[in-house]
Amino acid sequence: MSATGTKLGPGHSPFPFPAPSEKAKSSRGTLMRLWGYLKGEQWSLLLVFALILTASLLTLSGPFLIGRAVDALTGGKGGVDFARLSSISLNLLAVYLSAALATWAQTYLLVAISQNTIQRLRDALFAKIQTLPLKFFDQNPHGELMSRLTNDIENINNTLSQSIAHIFSSFILLGGALTMMLVLSPSLTILSLLVIPLGVGLTGAIARRTRHYFSGQQTELGQVNAYIEEKISGARVVKAFGREEASRREFQEINRRLTRVGLRAQIFSGLVPPLMNMVNNLSFAVVAAVGGWMAVGGMLSIGVIASFLNYSKQFARPINELANSYNTFQAALAGAERVFAVMDEEPEQRDDPDAEILREVAGEVDFEGVRFAYSAEIPVLHEVNLHAAPGQRIALVGPTGAGKRRSSTC
Repeated sequence: MSATGTKLGPGHSPFPFPAPSEKAKSSRGTLMRLWGYLKGEQWSLLLVFALILTASLLTLSGPFLIGRAVDALTGGKGGVDFARLSSISLNLLAVYLSAALATWAQTYLLVAISQNTIQRLRDALFAKIQTLPLKFFDQNPHGELMSRLTNDIENINNTLSQSIAHIFSSFILLGGALTMMLVLSPSLTILSLLVIPLGVGLTGAIARRTRHYFSGQQTELGQVNAYIEEKISGARVVKAFGREEASRREFQEINRRLTRVGLRAQIFSGLVPPLMNMVNNLSFAVVAAVGGWMAVGGMLSIGVIASFLNYSKQFARPINELANSYNTFQAALAGAERVFAVMDEEPEQRDDPDAEILREVAGEVDFEGVRFAYSAEIPVLHEVNLHAAPGQRIALVGPTGAGKRRSSTC
């Protein structure tokens, strides 16, 4: 064996090469790509949306019936219309049971749609990984790839199985509650809407930051998984060289970065629900006070006030659910972008159609002036000369990133 003029690339720990930065993708583009994996589920989705619409309309009829029931009770002593009250109570029971049944059916269908879609997405991602060149695996930690196949895919699954129904039903309830409020009392509706710009402004200011932090959280989580995978798979080497304490310090630093960005993501996203509750409670208190004054003045019945207060709560609840779903949606969108970043990688170049098949192998290997680099800035092999006779055993020794694996695959 000769190794004259051999220069191997420098070692870089814990990973030999910098991971490529994620491509910036638009939210609309990412959503359209996700929609492509829902092929074959369109009819099921239409049925889900029909069930959501049915459940929402049934839910909207509840406060109206409650208001009628209150009016049936306000006749004073001996003036309660029990026949009317019994009829309204039975109607309420039927409405709520039907709404619960429709909600169960939509949940069952959405879970099935979500699992089928995630299966296709996971299969496509794994199949894509099989086509990628060794360069990709040298530049990306294994734990990072595992994180995209597990954590990022699971975030998408949660959004498909839960957030889609919440978002769609929230918009229906929002529009339906607003319509009923306008029918019952336009003046109280205008009063209750005065606080909406405050809630929208607060949510918008927070939303501008949450997506950035959620994306950073997913990236750091991938780094943690990558480091754990590397150290566990190489536990014998760590112990052989007495690197336990150094590994512990390195992991603590990576874990601290994940904690910092995770805290920011969760703190900012956690601000939305309490802020929206504060705004909604303020609106409810104002409407209750003014509505009571109008009832005393004979401008509205007590039943109408009761119905309006229930509709105002139904109007506020979808806003809260939309705010909560937005956080889940942002986490899923960040995960989808990371998954599609792998999908967009260039696959390994196939052999030329006229490539010759090596039929006779003598077992003798010669390297003469071999050079290799993933990029011009990071040379791995430089003027490598090596001769291996048939049956000869040769050990390639060097630090991480020196080119040992690349030499063995040339």
